[in-house]
Amino acid sequence: MTHTTELSPARPHLGFWVGLAAFVVATVAVFVPGQSSVLLSFVACAVAVIAGLAGDRFYAGATALVAGANWFLLNSPFALFGTSTFGWLMAALAAFSLLAPFGAMLLRYTGQVEFGVPAGTASLPALVRNPQDFFGGVALLELAIFAWRASADLPGQQGFAFGPGTAPRLFIFLLALNALGIMAHGLAVAGPALEKYAIRGPLFVTAATFAFAASIRTLGLVISSFLLIVIASLATPEMRWKETLIWGALLAAFCAFLFPYVLNLPMQLWPRFW
Repeated sequence: MTHTTELSPARPHLGFWVGLAAFVVATVAVFVPGQSSVLLSFVACAVAVIAGLAGDRFYAGATALVAGANWFLLNSPFALFGTSTFGWLMAALAAFSLLAPFGAMLLRYTGQVEFGVPAGTASLPALVRNPQDFFGGVALLELAIFAWRASADLPGQQGFAFGPGTAPRLFIFLLALNALGIMAHGLAVAGPALEKYAIRGPLFVTAATFAFAASIRTLGLVISSFLLIVIASLATPEMRWKETLIWGALLAAFCAFLFPYVLNLPMQLWPRFW
């Protein structure tokens, strides 16, 4: 009698669920204090690599972005571990961890790796009927969560006392409600599948965010806001320099009036060396 060994059936949803787990861990790391936050973000990126290899097209990259925002905006390895050799080692490991999920997705896309799920079989669960709306809502909800964490120390977060944290809290609440509505629409109403990613948009929007974070303390609010708008405008090929420069100047002037005078935030307007 001949015995045959059956291979375990492919799990087409493996990448989605593993990626979701990595995304949740990265989000939790934003709220964990101290060195544990950095280490937990490493774990999230490692799980995101597995998700990318298994065919995930959203959560792996989103996890890397959340971890990067955590490391560079909230819990810097240098701030937690110092500028010693170990601090530089952790910073280098953080940079590598951010690139690893994207490398995993690239290997999967080019067919170099089939991690448990053969190429062409990875898919989304049936409950995600409109992937574009669902993942768009997830991205907006994560932005609201991160903004709430980043502004948690501002006064005016409790009760009806107006303060620097009142307006951010209001906008974050509205953004979260909007995100939940979009996610619900993505689950309830059928819609188009995910399209191929365009690198230009996320690249310049992310670069604009990091440029603002790196320049706000040295160049001041006016110049850093102007740079933020100009760099973010490069995300679209329809960008026109004349309109962008005018709009950037107007928004920078609005920020210079809103934050120091309306919200009473002690923000530096111009470079320190002026």
